[in-house]
Amino acid sequence: MIDLNGLKNASAELFKRTGIFIEVRDSNSAVIYRSNEKQNMTSEGKFATTVPRSNKNLVIYAIANDGSIPSETVMQLISAYVEPFLSNTDYCSVFRDFIYGKITSDIFEQLLSSCGIQKNITYRLYLIRCTSRQTDDVLYITEGISDAAKGDILFALNSENVILIKECASEMSADEANELADALQQSISFEAQGTGVTIAASQVFESLSQVKKAYSSASDTMRLGSICSAGKKVYIAEKLRIEVFLDMLPKNTLREFLAMHSGQTISEAWDDKMIETVQALFENNLNLSVTARELYTHRNTLVYRLDKIKKISGLDLKMFDDAVMFKILMTADKLINKT
Repeated sequence: MIDLNGLKNASAELFKRTGIFIEVRDSNSAVIYRSNEKQNMTSEGKFATTVPRSNKNLVIYAIANDGSIPSETVMQLISAYVEPFLSNTDYCSVFRDFIYGKITSDIFEQLLSSCGIQKNITYRLYLIRCTSRQTDDVLYITEGISDAAKGDILFALNSENVILIKECASEMSADEANELADALQQSISFEAQGTGVTIAASQVFESLSQVKKAYSSASDTMRLGSICSAGKKVYIAEKLRIEVFLDMLPKNTLREFLAMHSGQTISEAWDDKMIETVQALFENNLNLSVTARELYTHRNTLVYRLDKIKKISGLDLKMFDDAVMFKILMTADKLINKT
């Protein structure tokens, strides 16, 4: 990875000692680094050049502050001086630096090109959260599921977060994304004792230039999923649209709405068994039979629970409008009391 901060410090010291400005360009003549932002050396037509040994895709341009052109010997010394900061590009560091805001979009795209990575791919970003002890195992297991030959990109963002950029079709559904994430989470749990591992998937993006936005989407999905779907290990962006919308509203607005439609907060009015029932019903699209099977209970028992909820809340969850209202109230309650 090109160390831009190191290069900046080195060129500042170089100018202090010799009065020489440098500029680094790639093989397409795109500027990677310029020590004097006000001076475009190639437009002047008077400069010396050299190619660093560690990265043949780059060219170092140099000119002295007084307009003189450095000699070949001086250029060799300059190359040796900045060589440690111009090593071959590591795509993992490129993505990390871009996500953390250490490099601009233009430089990110240039570095992707130097890595041989096409930016215009369709993908979902999967954020895999684990402990620092699990990171290596998570990377190893995920590598077996991903396919680098088809454009997948895998790297550790830090000691507790692994990112998989999974190439997919633009029409890849949320359910398909959920299946992949479930399979990955189960594999990690089985092979690496990764019971605490959670996975969040962004919506579909169509350019790696939006990877910072994709990471933000997955991070928000992870945060909201852990609040509103506690106990689950996998969260998909499209399955949390109501949560995302309500999270954008001021907390006072949520409190007022909750007070208007419910005398008590849901966490006070309903026990865990009832909340579990409601969550299962929503996840199964209000299908009573499927929900009963998932909860390992008889359909009549499920109906009894829903009738009990109706008596307390006045909302019949077998009816779509009432179910939506309850979903909003339940989500608002969680956002207010668990953030």
